[in-house]
Amino acid sequence: MDKSKPSGSGCAVLNPRTTHREFMGFPGSVAVMTITTIVLYVWYFSCNETAGCQLPVTQSQWSAIAAHAADYRSYVSLEALAIYTMWWSWLVVLYFVIPGRTVQGVVLRNCQRLDYPINGLSSFLVTL
Repeated sequence: MDKSKPSGSGCAVLNPRTTHREFMGFPGSVAVMTITTIVLYVWYFSCNETAGCQLPVTQSQWSAIAAHAADYRSYVSLEALAIYTMWWSWLVVLYFVIPGRTVQGVVLRNCQRLDYPINGLSSFLVTL
């Protein structure tokens, strides 16, 4: 991608360096992602059509959740994972193969702009 500098000298003011981090930085971000994933899996495995969603989760329910979570083939489709991977691979190929006009992105911290090919509609039509 081409890196070109815009005219003017105000990019340092336009995009200042971040001085604070949300969620206490990297450890907080990892904690939020981990806790959110755990909560969603507990809800997924503890809620069902017959019993509904009973909170708090009892010890027997924790055992059932652990047993059900260990059997990943009951809730993960390897065929769906393969199709999803092929879909993203197809989009990557189209990104590099299908021609499209090129536009510049936003001004970066180093006063440069990156060029991006815009070929979404063409990729969509080829995929149809």
